[in-house]
Amino acid sequence: MSRVGYQYLLHVAPVIDRVVIPRTEGRWSSAGKDLVGMVTTTGAKSGLPRPQPLVCIPENDDTLLLIGSNYGRAHHPSWVYNLSANSHCTVTFRGTTRDYDANELDGDERRRAWDRAVDW
Repeated sequence: MSRVGYQYLLHVAPVIDRVVIPRTEGRWSSAGKDLVGMVTTTGAKSGLPRPQPLVCIPENDDTLLLIGSNYGRAHHPSWVYNLSANSHCTVTFRGTTRDYDANELDGDERRRAWDRAVDW
C-alpha cells in the first residue's frame, strides 16, 4: 500500500464510512459494497456507544470475523479493548443490524481465522 493509501485508510475512510454505512444499512462504504460494517461497542471507560467502521468477514450466517490489527501498528485499536471489557456489540452490515457477543480466538482457531482473513 502506498503512503497516501495508508493515510486514506487511517484518516479519510473512517470519516466517510461513519456517514455512508448508517445511511445505507451497512450496504455501502468507502471500500465499496458489502465489505465494511459499523461495529458499535461500549466504551471500556466511558460506557458510551462507540461506533467504528470495520471490515467484516462473514464466516457463516451467525459469525463475523473482525481483525484487530490496527493497520499493522504496535497497539490494538480501541474497539478491541472495548470488546475485552464488554463482549456485546451491535453490527450493521449487508443490510441488517444484529447483536453479537465477541470472543478472542487463540491457537489453531486463531491461525485458521487469520488464514481465512488473508484469503479473503
